[in-house]
Amino acid sequence: MLSCLQLADKKTLALKSEAILEHFGLLGKQTAEKTLMRIGKIRDKLAHSQDLATGTTWEEIIDVSVVVQDMLDRSDRLIEEAAICGSPLG
Repeated sequence: MLSCLQLADKKTLALKSEAILEHFGLLGKQTAEKTLMRIGKIRDKLAHSQDLATGTTWEEIIDVSVVVQDMLDRSDRLIEEAAICGSPLG
């Protein structure tokens, strides 16, 4: 069901959970909100076939890419740890 949610809805849910923010390395609600907004901005440009470089620096695009990769790595580790321990992810 989570995969059916839009990115904005996932952001709203994540910002309500300190555990989720901590898991993804998003320290502090204000910092997390800024980071997730930056991710959403790049995502929107990609989803709507807009020029990535317009209104966004390449440095920002690379920085957001690094942040997203870190979040994915953290998520993968959690899934792997849960599988090894035989515990549900809930």
